[in-house]
Amino acid sequence: MNNTKPLLVFVITSTLTDVLVTGLELFYQQHGRIFNARIFSTHDIDEETVSVDSLAQSLESADMVFLDIRGGDKAGGVCTRILPGTRQPVALLLGGTPEIMSLLRLGSFSMKTILEKPPKKQRQQHGPGA
Repeated sequence: MNNTKPLLVFVITSTLTDVLVTGLELFYQQHGRIFNARIFSTHDIDEETVSVDSLAQSLESADMVFLDIRGGDKAGGVCTRILPGTRQPVALLLGGTPEIMSLLRLGSFSMKTILEKPPKKQRQQHGPGA
């Protein structure tokens, strides 16, 4: 039997880091450490206080990834480079660029397939005011 705890990786804007850490501490107090969490702040990645390689390795080994990033920064670049080659669920906590939004996948749902579909043709309106 495998007793390894799932690894949840969070890549978030720096403004939410303290809130997430507090929330995780409260969760662990109530329920125990039933999973491991790794938190990466976009600011730390941009300022290189946390290595891009560390983020990439964590994304590759994560059991689930949570993103709250807008894109256009180093963290977004790493996520869009690494995550398409992985299979774990990826949840967006808040939207970002279309490139970041295309990373969303939960079960059989993939935002990438939705974004790649051509837009439906608009129906012509008939009647008053058309």
